[in-house]
Amino acid sequence: MQSKIFHKDRVLGIALLGITVFFAYHTRKLPKSIVVGDPGPKVFPYIGCFLTGAIGLSYLFKGKRGEIVEFLNNAEWKRLIILFSYYVLFFLVLWLFGYFVAIPVATFMISRLFSKESAIKTRTLIIYTVLVSAGIYVSYVVALGSTLPKGIFWRLF
Repeated sequence: MQSKIFHKDRVLGIALLGITVFFAYHTRKLPKSIVVGDPGPKVFPYIGCFLTGAIGLSYLFKGKRGEIVEFLNNAEWKRLIILFSYYVLFFLVLWLFGYFVAIPVATFMISRLFSKESAIKTRTLIIYTVLVSAGIYVSYVVALGSTLPKGIFWRLF
């Protein structure tokens, strides 16, 4: 007897629905706005929950049909574990050294991970890393007037 293995799309749909329920539950705990006519802080999270839930339902019911394949093969599990370790390293470097070190390093490493099987040159990845890092900086600092994390290492000096 053949055991039924979920399609990746269905697993993604179930995960997205779980995320939707989690965030919708916590969004309802947000306070109401005190400004008259302001929709309040719940509007955008609910919009995000609605969109995430709609995408989750579409993956769940209209996901890929056909042959049943493994959820993740060995190479995909390896890539997933490497990606997760990159994210942990990213948050550690962000905390220690701040934006100017963490974002370029993380962008390059993750781009390199996903481009290993293609013919993308290292020079192209470096250009991409510089453009993405500069785009994030301009978006947050110039356009929004925000500050980016500096890291605890630089605060010592």
